Amino acid sequence: MLRLFQSSVCKFFSLDRRERRSLNSRSGFSLVEVMVASTIMAVAMISVFSLSLQSSKLGDEARLRMQLLQHTRSEVESLIALPYTSAALQEGTYEISRGGFTGEYTVSVRAGTDGDCKDIVVRMDGLSGSDTISIELRTLMSSTLHG
Repeated sequence: MLRLFQSSVCKFFSLDRRERRSLNSRSGFSLVEVMVASTIMAVAMISVFSLSLQSSKLGDEARLRMQLLQHTRSEVESLIALPYTSAALQEGTYEISRGGFTGEYTVSVRAGTDGDCKDIVVRMDGLSGSDTISIELRTLMSSTLHG
């Protein structure tokens, strides 16, 4: 064993400077190379994690918007199903709550229609984190169609 070690040490020192440098450079990575590679890898992983978090947040917000839209549409459909002269369709603003969301709907008589046409605006609000998201739908109701 000692003989093998001695022969490899002798071989190493018998090489000229250029050959030794070449041998040393092929023997592994330098500390600087490892640090640079680690830094690049860390930056890449942080970026991927950040994108993942943002994607999750946007997905949650999209689900909330869909729920709000469904509840708002349901409210509009239930108002349209009422008779034109229903108390719920008199001019004014009314509070609503549906599916854990709150909002309001406004009924107004369309100008120049002699009371034959009503504007109905339904708005519902929901919270996404600290932001309020609102969905607003509008429709017209005619006395000739909903007599």
